[in-house]
Amino acid sequence: MSVPTHPPKLPSRSDHLHGDLIELTASKNPPSERLSKSSILRVVFVGLSCLSLSIGVIGLFVPGLPTVEFVLLAAFFAGKGSSRLHGWFYQHKLFGPMIRNWQDKRQVSRKSKYMMAVSMTLASSILILHVPHFWFNLACILCMLLVFIWVWRRPEP
Repeated sequence: MSVPTHPPKLPSRSDHLHGDLIELTASKNPPSERLSKSSILRVVFVGLSCLSLSIGVIGLFVPGLPTVEFVLLAAFFAGKGSSRLHGWFYQHKLFGPMIRNWQDKRQVSRKSKYMMAVSMTLASSILILHVPHFWFNLACILCMLLVFIWVWRRPEP
């Protein structure tokens, strides 16, 4: 009968987290984001992710406030702050396809492009009708036009 010289290795917290990451990435393969090394920054990034997602959801109802851009920003911050939260975004039924298209292939769907065009047109109309500052309106509309052109040049899935 032999007696082991070393006690068996107990699973550590890092082994458990590593197992979760493997389990998470096996289903939809989210790209590996670089988590911040600072735990304080990770908390800040998770907070920014939640804030960006909240603004994006509000953008569904407020004309001129973009939704797609804030959801993509929320996923970016989640990738810096929490692999679990980033995986949730990546696998989400509503946000997942948009995030996967952008992160994997830098593509924007035609539906998102049309929604962006409508919201920018509505925002421009509101600016022209309610803001009396010509140069401010011109600068805002020019920025929206440049973003509009850039997004419409992105490939579609």
